[in-house]
Amino acid sequence: MTVAGIIAEYNPFHNGHLFHIEETRRLTGCSHVIVIMSGSFVQRGAPALIDKHLRAKMALCHGADLVLELPCPYASASAERFATGAVEILDRLNMVDMLSFGSENTDLEQITRTANALCEETPDFSKKLQKGLQTGLTFAQARAAALPAEYAALLSRPNTLLGVEYCRALRKRHSPIRPLAVPRRGSGHHDTGLTGPAASASALRGLFQHTSFKNEIPRQLSRHMPADAADMLYDRYRQNGLVFTDDFSQLLQYRILLQPDDALLACPDVSPELLNRIRRCQYAFASFNQFADLLKTRNMTHSRIRRSLIQILLNIHGYPPINEVRVLGFRRESASLLSEIHKKSSLRLLTSQNESTYDISADILYDMVQCRKTGRDMIPEWSKPLQISGKDR
Repeated sequence: MTVAGIIAEYNPFHNGHLFHIEETRRLTGCSHVIVIMSGSFVQRGAPALIDKHLRAKMALCHGADLVLELPCPYASASAERFATGAVEILDRLNMVDMLSFGSENTDLEQITRTANALCEETPDFSKKLQKGLQTGLTFAQARAAALPAEYAALLSRPNTLLGVEYCRALRKRHSPIRPLAVPRRGSGHHDTGLTGPAASASALRGLFQHTSFKNEIPRQLSRHMPADAADMLYDRYRQNGLVFTDDFSQLLQYRILLQPDDALLACPDVSPELLNRIRRCQYAFASFNQFADLLKTRNMTHSRIRRSLIQILLNIHGYPPINEVRVLGFRRESASLLSEIHKKSSLRLLTSQNESTYDISADILYDMVQCRKTGRDMIPEWSKPLQISGKDR
């Protein structure tokens, strides 16, 4: 049994993701693919467009053998924390041979050297980093400026940056898992144009946020997504079941007005500077997105502000130890993989509550919002069935 791991959000699953899974199988000859996937909230500081159970089903229908959930505090964190949590899960399964990631740059030697440079944090690097921060640069800008130019260039591309963080996390854990960089096909991570056969997830999400594209939705989804995944997404759209950041506006405003300063400062990405801005602007709050724009400063990225607001919304006050991981779904013919993991893993695999302490508060909040939009009754989180696929690869 040869196992490849993939870390993903599939928000939503598109042709580029399908290519990544297929190319991973082709390049490695692996017998199984395990996906560590974000749950109800994602790394850019937003809710997922569709719920994690449907996204897991999409992945299982298109080549994944097992989908495990990345716990919410890590899924909604910075690239470093996101990578740290996901890599820990893969490593502790004691089954994974390689970690495959899509990247704009596939020079694995260069990616690894950059990761090593970040791990070593020489005195010269630390000095330059602090100098950059003191001059008003964001952390990402200051870190890039402290590195040699060849390394800094890699950090400017979002998927390559994640690849660097994955390699960095593997090195820190002394993991035997081997990294594999697969060329990213189609549009860039942040591209909003619906061009080529593989538009970005950002572009696909944008389809539903601009009324001028309403009549184009079915055709564009069929161009850029596998047919059954496109049907699942369009069906959820017709049910008014897509979830957007501004759907949480009133809940976020309530949390900001309700919580004392020390509770907000306990959120990992909320600095004293950001807290001061939040307090100065809190009564000018109109919506989640408007408030994030209002808080933006030269030395604080929009992504960090959005992650901070998600942490406030979800009451995330740190990164708890990962002792158990939730199974979202698997393929029937890959049940032997689950059996092997049960034998070898140092993590507990959860398929039901069973007196688990696994935190589902973010899922409850997400489901409340989605049910309000669709008009359906809420289903207890642990009563939602596992996604089990029997479709041939």
